[in-house]
Amino acid sequence: MFALLGGLFFLDGIWFREQLCEYACPYARFQGVMMDRSSLIVAYDKHRGDPPGKPRDESAGDCIDCNRCVDVCPSGIDIREGDQLQCIACAGCVDACNDVMVKIGKPQNLIRYTTQRDAPAAPGESRPVVTRRTWVYIAAITAMGGMLLVGLVQRNEVAVQIARQSDGAIYRELPDGRVLNQYAIHVTNKDTSARSFDMRSATDGVEVTVPGLPWDIAWGQQHRFQAFVSAPRDAFVEGRLPFAVVIVRDDGSETRVDAVMLGPGSGPVAHAISHAAPLETP
Repeated sequence: MFALLGGLFFLDGIWFREQLCEYACPYARFQGVMMDRSSLIVAYDKHRGDPPGKPRDESAGDCIDCNRCVDVCPSGIDIREGDQLQCIACAGCVDACNDVMVKIGKPQNLIRYTTQRDAPAAPGESRPVVTRRTWVYIAAITAMGGMLLVGLVQRNEVAVQIARQSDGAIYRELPDGRVLNQYAIHVTNKDTSARSFDMRSATDGVEVTVPGLPWDIAWGQQHRFQAFVSAPRDAFVEGRLPFAVVIVRDDGSETRVDAVMLGPGSGPVAHAISHAAPLETP
């Protein structure tokens, strides 16, 4: 894994370079979708900088066409061509341009953080602190936060999964006339401390036998247990019998899990193998 990650970083720095920012990095896509006229962007002041020329040319702008802003850009773009999708707002061009402006005796911030509303094309227009889009974002974040909070409050501190197990027979008939199914029960303790768990049947006539009860499970851990479930043969309807088990925690809370037993009449294959040797339960 370390070799794989090291190789990817090596290829990123040596081979892909700005192509990774341009084609693989999702930052610019997210930024482009969420931008409006009040969003802060890295922008070139065309009114002040154009047309490019020599430092002593009074008819030229402050830009001397040194290409330093292009040389330092990790995406290889020219910020003087306007806002572009590939821009990751690293502000490397801002620092490079300011260094050049200091050397030629010009004011700094020819390239700077600004907004479309604050651009020189609209002098005196102030940037609003809160816009309609801001309220939409606030509402969306509040809704997602509320759903997360509700999920945390209503979260069950016990997760239980039950799955039928088979050793070649879908079900087995015991000598006393009962039908036996075998299940695997996965119990996850989502509490912040170790807990003890017990289990009982919640369906009349259905008996559940689980070795090793009660179970002690550390917090955040999952354990798998074998359960043997039996019911009278005449309780099955068309080879099926819905039943439920209840997982009881040491603090008295209960978690109900529904499942279905298979028995006589559940299909030709099941009927053919239903008379296999009885399974010994603990």
